[in-house]
Amino acid sequence: MNPKEYQRCLADLRSGKVLSDAAAAATGQTFLMAELAKLDPIVRLPLENYTYLRDLPIDRGGGWIMNHIAHNVDFRGPQDDSAGSQTNDSRVIEYNVNQDTWPVFPYQVRVRIPIVESLRMAQVGRSPQDLLDKGVRVDYSKTLDKRAYFGFANNQGLVNNPALTTTSLPDTGTGSTTQWANKTAVAILGDFNFMAVTNWNASGNAPGALPDRFLIPPEQYIYITQPMAIVGGPSGYASIDDYVKKNYFGSAFGIIPEMYPLPYWLEEKGPGSSQLICAYKYDKDCLSLGIPQEITRFGAPPSIVSGCFEFLYLANIGVVKINRPQTVQQYYGC
Repeated sequence: MNPKEYQRCLADLRSGKVLSDAAAAATGQTFLMAELAKLDPIVRLPLENYTYLRDLPIDRGGGWIMNHIAHNVDFRGPQDDSAGSQTNDSRVIEYNVNQDTWPVFPYQVRVRIPIVESLRMAQVGRSPQDLLDKGVRVDYSKTLDKRAYFGFANNQGLVNNPALTTTSLPDTGTGSTTQWANKTAVAILGDFNFMAVTNWNASGNAPGALPDRFLIPPEQYIYITQPMAIVGGPSGYASIDDYVKKNYFGSAFGIIPEMYPLPYWLEEKGPGSSQLICAYKYDKDCLSLGIPQEITRFGAPPSIVSGCFEFLYLANIGVVKINRPQTVQQYYGC
């Protein structure tokens, strides 16, 4: 920068103008601004939320297997026709064994960190390895979330699974509608009990099959958790959510239902883009997500060819295993 340009830049500074990067560096403005700045030591990561751990039991362990296998048995024979003591014509009971198989897929991510960049960041107290490690784990959690709800490689997840029974809620709302916005608190309780009895009947009326987990679209979840005074309903209850929990059909069997909002990106996944509710028994015997091998980092010495540190992240992730499909059902129209 020649003296004339330098004087012009100083005049611009005095008048409050902002200089270009080159001019700011040449006049010392960059240095002055750096000296008068306070560095925030916190590096802010993206705001994220993962719900697969909340909504599915996790089946851990197994290592680097290729498949999950479960054996099932059922019994066959004539219905009760007791022969009494006058005949030796005894009934025969047989059993049938079959198996379900679910594939497991490797998860792999490679990270490269230039050595010079790593040294520069270390000089100012930053670690690119730490930042990239956090980034990989964000990607890993997003992968598990997507696999939990949508599935992977033609293996269905928990939501909109064609292998599960899908049923419309009763049209007990104003104008014969199924939507909760037009239903009373009593009618919404009826919907929850309808879902419970439907699952229960499909499972041979086994008490252990009653659903204790309901995944509800966000808009409907907000509605049932509002104060009862706003939405209107029986007095003595904090909300429709509270009313349902205290009067739920399953409470006769000691079951208190848990209700959670589905992620927003799972809205309108029912038939005809309708809202969908997942009602199921939260039990590893009924369904689970297999994670045989948690994410592990493998490192290597610096590469003199690429001038980088290289790391490989590996995991072994299965898919949603629904062992008892009668206990996992979907309902739409809320």
